[in-house]
Amino acid sequence: MPFDGRPRQDASAHEISCAFDFLIRLERFFSGGLRWHRGELSDGDGKYCLIGAIDQLRGPDIALRYLARIARARRPSCAFGSPVLAALNDNCRDFEELRDCLREAQELAAADLGHAVRAVWSSRAAVRDTGDCGWGAGIP
Repeated sequence: MPFDGRPRQDASAHEISCAFDFLIRLERFFSGGLRWHRGELSDGDGKYCLIGAIDQLRGPDIALRYLARIARARRPSCAFGSPVLAALNDNCRDFEELRDCLREAQELAAADLGHAVRAVWSSRAAVRDTGDCGWGAGIP
């Protein structure tokens, strides 16, 4: 599906790294909960809900996929196609619960980044072992 909460199969290590960095910035944006808000995008006084913060920071789509995976796991009764990230934000009992969700999303991104980096290195090792760098035969 186009947006099922899973990272694209062709996501590069760079894209995943940007998503990871964004998820860290998103957590920091809330200043330990001082800038967190529920029920609407913003309170007009510098506090934002999860969606409002994402809008302010302009993160990559792949970061939203990690958040959606966590939201779906925590809110399985939320119908597909409904605003699952808003439901996640508004149903957290406090900022610590939302922070836990953000950190779970960071862990998913970090795990995917590890897989992507290992894949790059193993493909480079295969090239090194065969001697074929793709530049043509017979080049030492």
